[in-house]
Amino acid sequence: MRIVIAVDSSRASEAALAAVSHHKWPENSLIKLIYVVSNSPNVLEKIKGEVRHPDVESTRAAIEEVTISLSGRMPSTNVSCEILEGDPKAAIVKFARQWKSDLIVMGCQMKSGIDKLLMGSVSAGVLSKADCPVLLIKDGSMASHIKHGIDFTRILVASDGRASSKAAFAWLARQTWPDDVVYKVVSVIPQDRARIENTSDTQKAAWLLRQWSSMKEKVLTGLRKDAETLGRGLDNEYISVDVIPGNPKEKIVDLGKNWRAELIVTGAESKSHLDKIFAGSVSKSIADRATCSILVVKGLDKEGERLTDKKKERLKNTESYAGSGAAEMKREEQRNQSAVQDRENDAPFKMF
Repeated sequence: MRIVIAVDSSRASEAALAAVSHHKWPENSLIKLIYVVSNSPNVLEKIKGEVRHPDVESTRAAIEEVTISLSGRMPSTNVSCEILEGDPKAAIVKFARQWKSDLIVMGCQMKSGIDKLLMGSVSAGVLSKADCPVLLIKDGSMASHIKHGIDFTRILVASDGRASSKAAFAWLARQTWPDDVVYKVVSVIPQDRARIENTSDTQKAAWLLRQWSSMKEKVLTGLRKDAETLGRGLDNEYISVDVIPGNPKEKIVDLGKNWRAELIVTGAESKSHLDKIFAGSVSKSIADRATCSILVVKGLDKEGERLTDKKKERLKNTESYAGSGAAEMKREEQRNQSAVQDRENDAPFKMF
C-alpha cells in the first residue's frame, strides 16, 4: 500500500502521524511524508540546503527527524520524506497522483467561532481534487484514542448503495482493525415530515408514509448485504445496520456526534466541474461539519481496486439502494395531484 501523509507544523498534523502509526498497515507498505513550501525560489533553495539559514535548517531537520521516528514505530513499512514546491493543494494532489498513492492522510484542525463548520482550504481542495481515498484526521474531542495510542474502534459507515459506497465497504474490509472495533452502518433517506404532518389529505399522508416505508425496506436489504462484507456479522455488539429519515448532510453528522464515532466513512462519486460548483457533495458537507475524523473513499471500484477512466464513465450514473424509487415516488405524487385536480374541475353532473 502506498500512503502519502501531508505534514506541516500544526497539532492536527501530529495527530495524523500518530493515527497512521497506530494502524496496522499491510507489510512492506510505502509511506511518504511530504512537506510543501512556497514556490518562492529563495525559500525552496533554503529548504533544499542550497542556502544556509538557521530556521530553515531546523525545519528540514525536524521533518527528517519525524521520518526517522515514524519509521522506528512502523518497522514493517518503508518511510521516507520529500519536500515539494508550490501551492499545497495542487502539490499534494499532483504528487499523490504521480506516485500512484492508495491513500492521502492529512491533519484537519478543528476551528472555533464562525469558521468551526468549515475545513481549511488545503483539506477541502485535496478532498475535492484527489483521485484516491482521503483520510482527514481531526484533533478534536473524538481524537482521545489517538493520544492514547489506540486505532479507530468506533466507525460509522454512511452508505447510499452507489458504487462509491460499495468501494468504501471494500476498503474497510481490506484493512486490519482491532478486535474490538464496532461499526454502525447507516443510510439516510430524505423525508419531509413537516409536509406529511401538515397535509390535510389523510390519504395522501398515508400514501407518502407507505412509500417511504417501502423504500426503507428496499434500502435496508441492500445495506445489510453490503454490511456483511465487513465480516463482523450483523445485529450484534460489533455491527448494527439502520435506515433513518432526514437530510443526509445533517443526519450523518448528528448521528456521528451522538454515537461518539471516532471515524466516519463515506464514498464520493466522481462529479463534473459544474456539479462541484452548483451542487456540492454530501461527503464534503460531512467532512466540514463532523467532530471526528473522516475517510472519503473515491477512485475505487466496488472490489476496492483503482478505477480506470473507462470504469469511471460506466459508474457515473450508478443507482443507489432505492434505485429509481425516489424519482418514481415523486412522479406518482404528481400523478395523484393531477388526478385530484381533475376531480375538482369535474362538474357535479354532466349535460347531455
